[in-house]
Amino acid sequence: MSIHDTEIVSALRLAIANGLGQKRFDMWFGPTSRLLVEELRVRVEVGNRFALDWIRQNFRGEVETASRAILGPDAVVEFRVDPQLQARRTRSTSASGECTEPTTLAETAADADDAMRASTATYQDTLAVHSAQSSRALQSTQASQTSRETSARPLSTFEQFVVGDCNRIAHASAAVAVRQLGTTSPLLFAGPTGSGKTHLLEAMCHAVRLLPGRSRCLMLSAELFTRMFLEALHGSGLPNFRRRYQDVDVLILDNVHFFENKRATLDEVLFTIDAVLHRGRQVVLATNRASLPELAGLGPELVSRISHGLVCQLQLPDPVTRSEILRGWAKQRQLPLSDAVVDWIVDRFPEDPRQLSGALNRLFATTLAWGVPVSLTMAQDALADLITGKGSSVRLDDIERAVCEVFGLQAQSLKSGQRSKGSTQPRMLAMYLARKHTRAALSEIGAYFGRRSHATVVAAQKRVCSWMSDDARMTVAHGDCAIRDAVRQIENRLKTG
Repeated sequence: MSIHDTEIVSALRLAIANGLGQKRFDMWFGPTSRLLVEELRVRVEVGNRFALDWIRQNFRGEVETASRAILGPDAVVEFRVDPQLQARRTRSTSASGECTEPTTLAETAADADDAMRASTATYQDTLAVHSAQSSRALQSTQASQTSRETSARPLSTFEQFVVGDCNRIAHASAAVAVRQLGTTSPLLFAGPTGSGKTHLLEAMCHAVRLLPGRSRCLMLSAELFTRMFLEALHGSGLPNFRRRYQDVDVLILDNVHFFENKRATLDEVLFTIDAVLHRGRQVVLATNRASLPELAGLGPELVSRISHGLVCQLQLPDPVTRSEILRGWAKQRQLPLSDAVVDWIVDRFPEDPRQLSGALNRLFATTLAWGVPVSLTMAQDALADLITGKGSSVRLDDIERAVCEVFGLQAQSLKSGQRSKGSTQPRMLAMYLARKHTRAALSEIGAYFGRRSHATVVAAQKRVCSWMSDDARMTVAHGDCAIRDAVRQIENRLKTG
């Protein structure tokens, strides 16, 4: 493989990791997988059929999106089993006498996913579902934990975090919590995907590990905590698990909404948090829910514990903050960008900051391929298909404006607390269209349209779908019409801006 191909593969792996999240990427695209690029063809090779089926079924979309972002819209993705990858990993492990990643990690993760779904029933049901996987869990538990704590990717730091009005309080609270461990515990960061929650968690973990006295910080996702807990039930034993997760100075759990309605796991989470709090230590949590009421699925006991601490909300970065984020990423990649290029990219990708990362990956790959610096014209050409593919960006305020125009309502009326038919039906329709035309999270949509819960957004979406099925009629500004006609009028306004 040439240096050029190596750089393209590196850019591709980075783009896939951005789409999946680093922890999930490390789990499924680790040492027993390989990416090959031949012109516009990307081949994903893995060591066994189980991993192949799992990646193809669950991550194909992310791999294709990343491939097209790096190689262009004509990129094709293939999947193939190469048993030598598994055999080579096994030989390497045997020769070194160490195991940094279990060869059955893919199977263990799949088993854990089944158990997580089952844990919405009862504690006994969860045990029954997992009895068949106990031996494999026992073999992989210690190696899995070691690999997570010795990840090759460096943690994000406070210095790399871009502070703006959207995250200033959360950033300050994180810094104070590190300096005064246990004084604001538990500390919860709540905000939509892309608002910087995980960056703050990693920055806290990094800072704590630099404190004098060898302070011990353990950071993991709710998904990984659940898997390790289930493995402990069937192999390593709960005493060892509890010593590991309770005997820390700082416990950080990301994506805690994953625990919702998993009663067996929630009992252990509550027990663990209580033990850490009782010792006066620091607990830090993060969720993509907008507020505590939206975490009701965690149960009243855990929500009560969280409410006694500090809840910090983060919003998606504003244009100024996104510009600084893009400049920081470009500096890390040693990719000079002019102010004109930065302003143009930020204006064309106004949603999740991860879109900025995808655009930067494309520019980086284009620079490598053609050997030219990034200019405004080059950026426009290189990113043209990404912008065309996503169409004109639809924002929540665009949907609000279009709905108000069609229904003859005053601006901001969809955010009011009115419950009359004349306002509730348009509001439901606006939530439905927000789910259809934007990538906003349920919590973000609910918060925008009058601080309503994500359950309200789901209910509105179902109600509108029912209206569509029944060919219901609605009263708009110029009289009655079929709901499909009302939707068409709104969408036409969205297309024309």
